[in-house]
Amino acid sequence: MLALSATRNNDKVGLILFTDQIELYIPPKKGRRHVLRVVREILFFRPVRRGTDITQALQFANRTSLRRSVMFLISDFQTPGVSVESRTPLRKALSQSSRRHDLVAVSIRDPREQALPDVGMVVLQDAETGEVMQVDTGRRRTREQFASLALKSRDTLLRMLNAEAIDSLMLSTSEPYLGSLMSFFRRREARHP
Repeated sequence: MLALSATRNNDKVGLILFTDQIELYIPPKKGRRHVLRVVREILFFRPVRRGTDITQALQFANRTSLRRSVMFLISDFQTPGVSVESRTPLRKALSQSSRRHDLVAVSIRDPREQALPDVGMVVLQDAETGEVMQVDTGRRRTREQFASLALKSRDTLLRMLNAEAIDSLMLSTSEPYLGSLMSFFRRREARHP
């Protein structure tokens, strides 16, 4: 959606897809054909690695994008640890990118990552590390701790983005994104006519 709307403005569009390494880089170019390539890569991309290193991706973007541009960082922003200290490298990278570019952080959340349902014993696997653990979702305390950690993680991210004056947009996989995206752009336009 973002790439296609950029075409209407005759803007250049580039793409960086990353895990814990840069997996694909398409330098910014103009044109409908180029944007369709970007869209195709997004739709059919299969990562080689499993981890996530947002800091490294931002550093790569800063090295390769020499001209000031609007940069959308789309992620779930799930990083190890929820404390402010554990996110210091990410905050520093966000700050550097925000100074160089017009950085917009788009956080994608899945409701299943925010609250555990009461379904008894389940086996969960971390998608990035492969770690497997058994969790008793029947325990109210377990569900409450999970929800509390998810809320703390989201709040820490929002505070960090606000402290760096980075525009942010929170989207959910359970809701249509178009309305939220349009509202976001209207608010941005009102602030930066």
